[in-house]
Amino acid sequence: MFCPLNGGLYNMQNYSSRSKPFLISALLSAVILLSLPGRLLAIEFVGCGFPPYTFTDFNPSGSNPFDIWEVQSLVGGSQTWGNLADCGLPNLTGGSGEAACMNPPGTGPAYDTALVSPEFNLKGATSASFKFRIRYLDVAFLLDRLTIEVSGNGGATWDIVHTFHFSNGPVVFTESLAPYLGSDSVKVRFRYYDPSPGNDVGGYVQIDDFQVICSGGADLSSSVTTSTSQVIEGQNIDVNSVMTNLGPMQATTAMMALGYPASFGLLSHVVSGGAVALPFLSSDNLAYQFAGFAASQTATIDATVRALTEPEVSLTVDAPAGIAGDYDAKGALFGPRLKPGEKVSGTVKLVEDGVSDPNDGCSDITNTAEISGNIALMLAAASCDEDEQVKNAEKAGAKAAIIVAESLPPGYPSLPPDSFAALIGFTPYGVMKPSGSVTSAITIPSIRVTATTGNLLQLNVVNGLNVSIAGKRVLSQEFSFFSFSFSQDEFDPGFPSFGLQFLAVRPSEVNNLDHKLVTVLGDSDFDGSPDISDQCPDDPSAATLKDKVVAVSKLVKKVKPVKTTGKKKKDKKKKKALKQNKKLLKEALDQMVGCVDTVAFNIAVTSASVDLGKLTSRARKAGRKATKTGSPKYKQNRKKALRALKKVKKALL
Repeated sequence: MFCPLNGGLYNMQNYSSRSKPFLISALLSAVILLSLPGRLLAIEFVGCGFPPYTFTDFNPSGSNPFDIWEVQSLVGGSQTWGNLADCGLPNLTGGSGEAACMNPPGTGPAYDTALVSPEFNLKGATSASFKFRIRYLDVAFLLDRLTIEVSGNGGATWDIVHTFHFSNGPVVFTESLAPYLGSDSVKVRFRYYDPSPGNDVGGYVQIDDFQVICSGGADLSSSVTTSTSQVIEGQNIDVNSVMTNLGPMQATTAMMALGYPASFGLLSHVVSGGAVALPFLSSDNLAYQFAGFAASQTATIDATVRALTEPEVSLTVDAPAGIAGDYDAKGALFGPRLKPGEKVSGTVKLVEDGVSDPNDGCSDITNTAEISGNIALMLAAASCDEDEQVKNAEKAGAKAAIIVAESLPPGYPSLPPDSFAALIGFTPYGVMKPSGSVTSAITIPSIRVTATTGNLLQLNVVNGLNVSIAGKRVLSQEFSFFSFSFSQDEFDPGFPSFGLQFLAVRPSEVNNLDHKLVTVLGDSDFDGSPDISDQCPDDPSAATLKDKVVAVSKLVKKVKPVKTTGKKKKDKKKKKALKQNKKLLKEALDQMVGCVDTVAFNIAVTSASVDLGKLTSRARKAGRKATKTGSPKYKQNRKKALRALKKVKKALL
């Protein structure tokens, strides 16, 4: 059965710091495993649902802690399964590439080693078998043994289904799994042993191309479609997710989910098919389960979301000089979003909270005197969420917070570039998302840096560390919508024990997964014109423009002719004041009419029948003429400018 997690996110926090789609966080609740680079022994599921051969691979060296196949030494010796290089042999199974191999030395000690498959599920299957390529050379005359064993209870007990006594192969060998139909905890192992050492010169065994073949059961299929593949920020997208049971059997329970970007706003959704909402819905997914999901039955989720970009930021170390420069950083979906070019600079101080992890700020910060007015550096946290850390920094008086991400898991870079993880935009180092545990608004900006950058910053806090955090313009970002379905009545590995293998699966290899990419064009002022083609990407809203018109009107009114008094001191003071007034007037006018593509402003100007060029000219002339004593055109220009401004203000209202 599908098991909800504590918040659905904790088990993956070390790798994505809670910045991932819901289903990934749910699937990662148990053993954390990854597909390996350089496959040695692959498992392919034929007709067995999810996942197929990317479920994979065996690395006998043990150098990668995320190995899929398990190597056991049942007598504690060093003679165990390895790869072809370990054996000093080519692939002799009839297959190609790598193979699992055991080639014991002729004079070595007794050995007993097992190569154990991952757990897989045969619940609901009407037939099942497995096959593999083998080359077995026995020169010890019945003294060594190769047994094929199956467990229906996850490895608690094992049944010998075949024993090889003599040399065999190269051949493709097939064995039935009929006794294990209905089990959701099936494992297969190859056990190679010899209780009599010193008589195995020349003997070896190789295994390659392992497959599990199934029929019957339920077969869930997922698809997702979007109303567009490109959208301007602030506009809506319609999304449709469909789950179908292709049969031939009913699924006792079926689960479907529609994942959408966490930065997007869910406006509405409708579910068909008699669903019951699961308790672990989050801000970036809709998940439902169905009881008695019959063959050919279909369920749908129709949703409308508002497209919004994720913040992009930059981090510059200003001091000390030895580490000065730009560093990669990610923003947050909580707290204020720094506008393009908006900057927060200051001294960085490491937080202290006096508990087990004293520098993560999960508890009330104790060194508030240091933190207040500075930028708080907060180490990776296992006991709280990032928004909780930032809130504690805010309460301590920090002007901004830098959160250090946790280290990547070994082997993470080996995720295939066309894997599901890549397609849905999964990253263990991404934008920070709200957890829901902080109920009051966060008022300071925050960023996340990699563990490497964080360590460097921490080491230099004592050296007068100063940084600048700035907002960046978002021109375009690519997001993924994904649809996922699951049933225990499919022949997939035990769920969710395959953990991170979910990320390595390619959607083209299974029908339980589907995704659609959507490009969002940034529109920082939400005027319907994307920043990438907007001459004035930061033009203000109608309300702000109205305020600017009022401010400019006041400035125009304040500009008055200057009459000289003949006294140098007074004339100098008046001219200085007038110069400043003219400067303010020019700045206000430039700010208001320098960018004229704001929708609201254009509408207002058109409806007021105002010529922007004349408006600008009249207002500036009014200021310029005011410097000349008794200028006859000053009053005329001033009145015309004020009348034009009044029309625009009225139209904006």
